[in-house]
Amino acid sequence: MGQNAENSPSRAANIFINYRREDSAGHAGRLFDRLRARFPGRVFMDIDTIEPGADFVDVIEQAVGKCEVLIVVIGREWLSIKDATGRRRLDNPEDFVRLEVASALERNIRVIPVLVEDASMPRLEDLPPDLAKLARRNAIELSDGRWAFDVDRLLQTIEGVLQEKAPSAPVPGPSDRGQRVPARETVIPGAWIALAALVLLALTGGIGWSLVKRETPQEQVAQMVESVPLTTAGPEEQPPGPTVPEEQPEEIAPGGSPMGQEANGPQAENDSALAEQQPAYGPDTCKRGFVWREARPMDHVCVTPETRRQTVEDNLQAEARRDPAGGAYGLDTCLPGYVWRAAFEDDRVCVTPETRDQVLSDNSKASERRMRPVVRWTKSLLKSRKPEQASQQ
Repeated sequence: MGQNAENSPSRAANIFINYRREDSAGHAGRLFDRLRARFPGRVFMDIDTIEPGADFVDVIEQAVGKCEVLIVVIGREWLSIKDATGRRRLDNPEDFVRLEVASALERNIRVIPVLVEDASMPRLEDLPPDLAKLARRNAIELSDGRWAFDVDRLLQTIEGVLQEKAPSAPVPGPSDRGQRVPARETVIPGAWIALAALVLLALTGGIGWSLVKRETPQEQVAQMVESVPLTTAGPEEQPPGPTVPEEQPEEIAPGGSPMGQEANGPQAENDSALAEQQPAYGPDTCKRGFVWREARPMDHVCVTPETRRQTVEDNLQAEARRDPAGGAYGLDTCLPGYVWRAAFEDDRVCVTPETRDQVLSDNSKASERRMRPVVRWTKSLLKSRKPEQASQQ
């Protein structure tokens, strides 16, 4: 059993997570966070406290009886963990894990075995009689390497089960059939015309204002720098890299001149033949709306300002989220409910599973969030190319 319960079991809490603390507490907590995000208020994880004098068998049967899906988290030690007397805990008829699974199997509740840490599905001969049906249930494996993908598969399965058990719409009774259905009120066409005119007027005004008041690239850069938070995780961390808006090439008319401009004039004589805009921060310059993540120095993956603030907070909380006693991964072992961030190789900062999923997504989109050089053809170049085109014709 685990440590935390979202709420006391009720009809709404129809997803029950069964696990053993000594075997898979970390993976169960990580799975609980994902399920709670997808099904808020509908996930029940633990029976933390049983009131003195209460029959714990009845309490478990009531909690499990109200669920529609029971998830059995099975790690490598799930079968072999023993109690203080040296007896296998699964052989104890009063073991909580055994009671929960047996109660769900007896009530024909959907039981989904979930294998973690490369665990194998228990064989029939390894299970007590009241858990024999568990060996025939199809299991799903959650691996650390493809955690998000595997959990999504599990979420789809649970959604299908809940939809099957959702109550259907009530059938109208005899008295309802005899009543006439009131006709829908019709809307006066003139009201629709007036509403459409107002919408068109608003759109026209917005477009005109955007054409009149167009910010220069320098003004846009200043706004981006001011909007990015400059809080740092330590004295060595630098503020986020400012971004430069991507300049669009000028439209060229079929005749070879810029749209709406003349190719001749004194200004064209002073223009250079070719102007190339280079990003202000080289190949690591972020597009507008993104800043450097800086999970470590020189981490120039482009993310949103909100993600960068979360990264700063995670760096500050790194030590507090590690198990001080160590564990399977030494001093880098995270507390239950946290996983390694993996923003780069050997990144052992402990974060929530949702944060690590965001990190992997940001890494995969890093290249498309950076600016590329924009080559702009100027008026003087177009003017110089006109005689050449005429001679070739």
